[in-house]
Amino acid sequence: MAPALVREELIPWELNKFKLASLRNGDVVARYQINRPSDLVAIAQLSREHRPLVCLDLKESENVLKTNIMNLRHRNILRVEVIQELQLPVLNPKNIAVVVEPHEGPLTLFLSKLPLTEKGSNAVPSQSLRDVIRQIVEALEELRVNGVYHGDLTIHNMYHSKVGGAVVVKLVNFQNRAIDLETAQLMDWVELGHILLLISESAKLNDNTASCSIIDRLASKLIALVNTDCLSRIKEATLDDMFFWDTRRRTMFYIHEIPKALNDDDFVTRVRQHAWPLPWDTEHGGLVKAMNDYREEVAVQVQEF
Repeated sequence: MAPALVREELIPWELNKFKLASLRNGDVVARYQINRPSDLVAIAQLSREHRPLVCLDLKESENVLKTNIMNLRHRNILRVEVIQELQLPVLNPKNIAVVVEPHEGPLTLFLSKLPLTEKGSNAVPSQSLRDVIRQIVEALEELRVNGVYHGDLTIHNMYHSKVGGAVVVKLVNFQNRAIDLETAQLMDWVELGHILLLISESAKLNDNTASCSIIDRLASKLIALVNTDCLSRIKEATLDDMFFWDTRRRTMFYIHEIPKALNDDDFVTRVRQHAWPLPWDTEHGGLVKAMNDYREEVAVQVQEF
């Protein structure tokens, strides 16, 4: 019988009783009572390689924080399925077992295979990387609105799962900080900035032609945060950054905003060296014509390309 404990999606069960017992080979036998779809008492042996089991020391004050956060039921926070105090001879009696939702493993394993640059360009980020960082932003906002924080946000404290082929980021390993709540929440966003810098450094190491100006810019903005007053709007401000712009928004920016600044020689030079692949000629979408039409509409006198 497949262990419903770690394959929740297969059976719409409701867990009533749960007990663990250790075996001599280090595996664990899980005995659990299922209320739906029957009252069957099932036994499943979960090997160390497959059971999503985390042991926490009850003496640590952050256990309440950890388990409360993991009960938020947000798609980007690793979810707790079962919590039980362990009474195994090989473990401290003051330990608890936390059985969590199924997951694929550390996010670093996924990132190591992820293209970091935009398709057809050497610019960071790729669409896939934007999706990953967006999920981290959503998770941090969920923590903030629920009055909690991560406390140790690093690239190594994230797992991932796959849903319908899509990767879902899962935050894990929450910690207490000996600072006030809002400062701790702000530090989560600062640490996200450091994660972006780490990804940028990795991209440059793998490809010395990679253009990381956009990811570096967002990283610098987050690392420089010092005022907690920004917390209420930090998600919106972050997602509004150029890092998250799709092709349409980047194109509209070039049509509507760049023409206003083309009298600035330094700006013109930076625009021409921009890494994003854009349809500059009529053969690829007519961006130049759209820009010229807009400039005529607002009567902005700028130099022609």
